[in-house]
Amino acid sequence: MKKFDVSEPRWRYWVNKEKNGMRCPRCGGSVEKEHHSYMLLIKKSGDIDSLICGTDGGFFCVDCPSIVLVREKFEDMIALSGEGGNLGYMVPGIINLKAISEEKQCMELGSDENPIPLIEFKEAKKKIEVKPNKPKKKGKKRKKRK
Repeated sequence: MKKFDVSEPRWRYWVNKEKNGMRCPRCGGSVEKEHHSYMLLIKKSGDIDSLICGTDGGFFCVDCPSIVLVREKFEDMIALSGEGGNLGYMVPGIINLKAISEEKQCMELGSDENPIPLIEFKEAKKKIEVKPNKPKKKGKKRKKRK
């Protein structure tokens, strides 16, 4: 069973690689990794293709509706799909698989009868760097030299 409810839109932030001790860039709360399905839009030769992939590349804040996505994990998913490298891409949202009724679970996802339950991410107004927690150094303060 999933811990985080993906039916609620979340603020999206990015890091290049997974880091130990990551914190939420919005509130400073702790984040937890959880596997979910995401929509990727991939720009290739002027066309935009969509791809749905499952990955544990999302870290959910336990205190606020934010998510930190790990760029490396999503780029790995694009590579596994057979798409070439150096493609532009974006992740507009997360797929709410719980929103698909039981009778439609065997139908093609994305058809007119079974549209993709995409929960779009909110875009952060300003870019905030996600940094791991660093323990405070204890010791004497140095005087500035003149």
